[in-house]
Amino acid sequence: MSFVDQKGIVQIGDLMKALNAQGYDQSPSSLVQTGALQTEDLSNNLYLLTVKESQLNLQKMLGAPQKAKSLTYQFNRQNSIGQIGSSAVLEGQIGEETTSNYVRVTVPMAFYSHTRSITLQASLLQTFDGVALEEKQAKDAALKIAIDTEMDLYRGRELFSNAGIFDGNPNAMPVKIANMVGLDAQIRQSDSLDANAVDLNFVEWGQGDSIVIPANGTLTQDIVENATLALNLQFGRLEEAQGILDPIALSAYNKLSFGVNRFVLGNDSAVTRSGTRLNSQFVSAGEISFTPSQFLRGKTNVPPQQVSSPNAPQAPSIASTAQAAGTTTFALGEKYFYFATAVNERGESRASAATSQQTISAAGNSLSLTINPSGSGQPTRWFNVYRTNNNGLAATAKFIGRVAANGASAVFVDLNKRSPAASAAYILSKGTMEVREMMGYTRLKLAVVQASQTEAHMRFMGLAVMAPKQNIIIDNLARSI
Repeated sequence: MSFVDQKGIVQIGDLMKALNAQGYDQSPSSLVQTGALQTEDLSNNLYLLTVKESQLNLQKMLGAPQKAKSLTYQFNRQNSIGQIGSSAVLEGQIGEETTSNYVRVTVPMAFYSHTRSITLQASLLQTFDGVALEEKQAKDAALKIAIDTEMDLYRGRELFSNAGIFDGNPNAMPVKIANMVGLDAQIRQSDSLDANAVDLNFVEWGQGDSIVIPANGTLTQDIVENATLALNLQFGRLEEAQGILDPIALSAYNKLSFGVNRFVLGNDSAVTRSGTRLNSQFVSAGEISFTPSQFLRGKTNVPPQQVSSPNAPQAPSIASTAQAAGTTTFALGEKYFYFATAVNERGESRASAATSQQTISAAGNSLSLTINPSGSGQPTRWFNVYRTNNNGLAATAKFIGRVAANGASAVFVDLNKRSPAASAAYILSKGTMEVREMMGYTRLKLAVVQASQTEAHMRFMGLAVMAPKQNIIIDNLARSI
C-alpha cells in the first residue's frame, strides 16, 4: 500500500483547481470557471431569413401607388368604339347610327393592420446592434405589411373552387373576406365571367378566347408561344410585358436547354463552363423575358405551429367523400388521400384527419369532399384542401384549392384542375394595372393600459386591373423538384 506524501497532495489540489476552457451555449447563471469569465462574442449583424425588400418585385413593377379617396375605387373602361364593319353603305344611303361602349368598374379597398407591443423594461435595454427595440419592431412591421400586400397583389382571393372550376367567381368566395382582390382573381374573372373586360368589336373573331393557358406540367417553349400569342390577340404589347413565375418553375424551364448545351473547353486562359441561363424566349410576336418571384411558390404545407395565430379556427373534419361520373383527367385505379384545414383572416388551423385512400372507380370521375367546421372556437371563412399525388402517402398531401365555408359545411369538388403544390405564372402588361392607396404605411400609438407601449401598423390599399385580358395566366405548373 502506497501513500501520497504531503507535497503530492498539494500538487493534486492545484491540478484540480486548474481553469478549464468550456463552451457558452447554456444558461448564463450555470457558467463557472472560464465560462463565467468569458466575454460574449456576438456579431452586431442580424441575419434575415425571410423575404428581402429587393424581392418585392410586383410593387416595384407597378410603381408608386395612386391616391384612393374612398373605400371603393372606380374607373371607366371602354370596350367598344362601335360596331366594326357597318360603315359601308349602298349608293344614296346613310350609315347606321352607332355608339361607343363605356362601363364603370369598382375595386374595394383592403385593410392591412397588426399590432406590436414592447414593455417598458424592454425599451430600456441596450441592444446588440444599438438600434432601439421600438424602431427595430417598426422596421419589421413595415416589412411584414409589404410582404403581406405583395402576396395579395398576386394571390388575394385566389383559387376558390366554383364547383371544381377556378374562375375567380366572386359568388364562390366567402361572404366575409379581408384580402384584396389580387391580379389572379381579376384576370380569371375577365376570362369567362366579365363581359365588360373584352373588346366587343372583335368577339366574333375570337376575342373571347381564354387568356388562362393550362400547362398541366412544367413550362415549355410551346406553352410560352401560346401564352404570348394569347396576349398579342388581346392587343397586348409584348415589348411592355414581363413574365413572372415561381423560381422552381423557372428552374424547370431552364433545364430545357440542358440537352443542347455547348461546352466551352478550358485552356490556360479560360475556365470550362457548361449550362445556360434560359430566362427569355423569342416568340412569333417578339421576345418575352421571365423573372422569378418567391410569392408565386406552390403551397406545400400547413403553416408551422409557431407562426399560427391563436385566433385561427380549430381543425375541421372531412365528413364524407363521393365520386361522380365526369370528364376529368383522373384515370381508373388512381389513388389519393385528402385532408383539409380551416382558415379565417387570423390564420390557418391544424390539418384534419386524412381521408381513407380514395381509388378512382372509373376514368373521368370527379371527387368531392364534404367538410365540416369544428363547431367551436373562431369562425371559419373557408377551407384549404390538400391532396397527394397518385398513390402518395397521406403525409405528402399538398394544397390544391379552397372552398368558401362561411361558418358552415362546404363541398369541395376536385376535377383534377390543380396538381398538388402547383403554381401559376403570369405575363403582365405594364400600364394595365395600378395600386390605389387610401393610406400608406402608418404607425399609430395605442393607449397605454399597462407597462408597455402598443403600436398599430397599417396600410389601406387595393389593386385595380384596368385591362385584365391583356395579362395572361399560365396555369397549373407542376412542382418539379
